[in-house]
Amino acid sequence: MTSRLCSPREMTYAAVEQRAKPYRAPLRRAGVRRGSRVAMLLPRSVDATQTLLGILKAGAAYVPLDLDCPADRVAYVLQDSALRCS
Repeated sequence: MTSRLCSPREMTYAAVEQRAKPYRAPLRRAGVRRGSRVAMLLPRSVDATQTLLGILKAGAAYVPLDLDCPADRVAYVLQDSALRCS
């Protein structure tokens, strides 16, 4: 059974690792370093997993955003998390 929240696409760990690598360099060029926080707004998917792994590879933490939340809540999270990049 496939989750309705995730795509039915299957990938190996090696494939996800390979697809996450290109995210690291642009994040580093944007000034993301160990301990930085990066906002992430993507639906649950393989692409989101690859992006998350790329953020972690850059040494940063990810801050998940949910646009279904009220705008003032999203604004608060963005301000409070002291993001390096979003």
